[in-house]
Amino acid sequence: MARKGLLFLIILLMAIVPIYAIRINEVSPRSPEFIEIYNENNNIINLSEWQIKDSSTNNPDDITCYNIANCSLITNSSYFLILGRNTNITEITSQNIEYYYIDDSEIGNGLNDDNGENITFFNLTFASSFYYNSSKQNKSWQDCSGGWKTNDFTPGRESNCTLDNTGNTPPTENNTTQQKITIEVDFPRRIYFGEEFEVDLYTTGLKNQSYDVKIEFKTNQTVSKTYNEELEKWITGDEYIKVDLGNYTPTIKLNITKECEEADVFIKIRTLSSDTIIANMTYSVSVDKRVINNSNNLNIDTIELKNESKKINQENLSFEIVNLGNRNVKSEFISREEMIKEYSLYGFLIFCTAILVFILIKLLR
Repeated sequence: MARKGLLFLIILLMAIVPIYAIRINEVSPRSPEFIEIYNENNNIINLSEWQIKDSSTNNPDDITCYNIANCSLITNSSYFLILGRNTNITEITSQNIEYYYIDDSEIGNGLNDDNGENITFFNLTFASSFYYNSSKQNKSWQDCSGGWKTNDFTPGRESNCTLDNTGNTPPTENNTTQQKITIEVDFPRRIYFGEEFEVDLYTTGLKNQSYDVKIEFKTNQTVSKTYNEELEKWITGDEYIKVDLGNYTPTIKLNITKECEEADVFIKIRTLSSDTIIANMTYSVSVDKRVINNSNNLNIDTIELKNESKKINQENLSFEIVNLGNRNVKSEFISREEMIKEYSLYGFLIFCTAILVFILIKLLR
């Protein structure tokens, strides 16, 4: 009986907290353009909640089933491709693999061949990013242990990091190694104007040392502040803070301090006390203001967030929500009473976790 209860608690906790092990695995900047995503744990993901962005100022691309028969945006595949609508899957492979189109002819503003590009695959709470500075025709950048390499396309399967099609080690010009520096960011699901929130920053390819990091929300001006742990004070979002990276996962405190309808989020990492940017990521952000009066007579179940600002005018309650990406999202309205219920649920989950730990200790004795 105790073992059944333990199993139930484990399943309950795993179902409540989404754990992503999803990353960009392969990028072909030249025609045919495509991006491959690796879903390491075969998580069930809804691609309608994910977007892709390049370094341009264009809005992020939504992922669609455009002209794909029997297509579903809900998948748990290990590998799948994302293409611009100008690209035909037969240009990439004749194999039967999973793929999707974005809502535009090209990924972002068309991926740069040689001038460098930062590509980000993200949803409201998670992001994976890759930066490259060169490319070769009919070759793709592939994620390999210890670095990114260019080689022949490997769509729908593990990267080709050591051998070419003949079984020989590829020559240098066909197998260029680039330092693998990637950024992944974990945001809270709700970010409120004027309230402190935290961001977890994950990186790979960096040494275990201190770096300068900047996470800035910006329109035509900086609209955020960052908490500097070293100075123990809030600073403007366009300033860098000293952060330990590498095997460390820092938590950075932020606050949206100025009202805005739309903003970009710039994440930059540089070597300590220098001007050399070694990694960066850019998000598109929409800000939706909701002003509510007469909170005792609320009949709002959901509010649909769109690119344009939606306002609700009632008394006594005013707050603002920031969502990553310009997409249509259903966001539940949370009144004070509902928030108390939600926090009570969190307390119950903490209590269940404590019971789980107690049971594990008992079983191990």
